[in-house]
Amino acid sequence: MAQIGRGAVVRFVETGVPPANPDPPDQPSGVQTITNPGSPLVLLTSRYAGFRLNASAAVLLAAPDAGAPGQALRIRFAAVGAPRQLTFDEDVWDFGSTFTADDITPTAAGTADWFGATFDAPTGRWAVVAYARGFPA
Repeated sequence: MAQIGRGAVVRFVETGVPPANPDPPDQPSGVQTITNPGSPLVLLTSRYAGFRLNASAAVLLAAPDAGAPGQALRIRFAAVGAPRQLTFDEDVWDFGSTFTADDITPTAAGTADWFGATFDAPTGRWAVVAYARGFPA
């Protein structure tokens, strides 16, 4: 038994049953910054969990180099000098029915947009699950 804070008591019970959804093993970590990325761009998801793209031209995201079941990915796309467009190769990136690739508009100059994705092992594709616009670059 462990005591935490003011009188709260927590009991730890060993059940011998593994968690229903264990964390994916050996997830990549760290962030790679890429200035003036080429297009198409291959993200090194086997090595990094996040990417900071500082773009002075439009960028097409091609297939990442790897994906593990449930692997998460964050992308910060900053527009340098003028509005810039980030597009996704739809042969490897999936979008839902309420948020599609057509909903992604050019990133305003001097701002950054964030994208979140997760690897869907049964389909072998990356699902884009988040998009937030207009952060300071």
